[in-house]
Amino acid sequence: SYIGKACVPQEVWENLRGDELYLPEAVSELSRTGLEVARDGPQSPEWKANKETEKMISICRDNPEEFKKVLEKEVMVWTGHFDNISYGHDHPVVKTRSIICMSPLSIAELLMDSKRVKEYNKMSIGRNDEKIFQEGIDTINGEFGHGETKIVCNRTKPPLTKKKFELLTLMHARKLNTEIGEGNGYLVVSRAISGSNVVEVSKDTVRSEILLGVNVLQCIPGQPNKTDLTSITHCYSPAVPKILVGKMQVKGSIGFVNDIRALCD
Repeated sequence: SYIGKACVPQEVWENLRGDELYLPEAVSELSRTGLEVARDGPQSPEWKANKETEKMISICRDNPEEFKKVLEKEVMVWTGHFDNISYGHDHPVVKTRSIICMSPLSIAELLMDSKRVKEYNKMSIGRNDEKIFQEGIDTINGEFGHGETKIVCNRTKPPLTKKKFELLTLMHARKLNTEIGEGNGYLVVSRAISGSNVVEVSKDTVRSEILLGVNVLQCIPGQPNKTDLTSITHCYSPAVPKILVGKMQVKGSIGFVNDIRALCD
């Protein structure tokens, strides 16, 4: 099934029903995909660092301690594009890397708690849990596999527009599996719920889609209250002019990191 892959062909996406991710196997595949894309595996696009990131890398290339210091203050950014047969291929995929002064579990809990979205998403006007498959990020071998899985509806009101945006999204969070080499920490993945069974939005609202959202929350040895965060964002919004999409997605990805950092101050 394509629904758990990074690239979903346009024809497949346009013929979805909307319940394809209601299976533990599909969610499990999506989580593997998320890790693969974040860690430059086979499903990852070809990344291009922005100028600031290239400069940061060249300055601390052979100095791990300096690299860590840079990640604690800055946000490294890369962009890429998925396969041109896939849905949303003309919208860039953004990857960021940073260090946050919060434990991996604390960040995972923050991202999964719908009541706390406004703490780090200033455009959100509320997120509701629409369907909960399984609760408990640390769940192992539950009825719905590992971790917590639910469908949420997030409504946002970006500046400079009269319209509201609505995102219907599956979210899944679980512990990384050290036994199969995933490392220590947590993973949060998300993907839009789309298809013929999904209720249409009202006239003053635009349906936007998180085609792939990934947060790999890696533990830093000896620093339990810090997280090495790699994030992937691939969104599609028909209301945003294509000429602005790249800049807006990069700006949003950096803003996401800095808004979470602000909670640590």
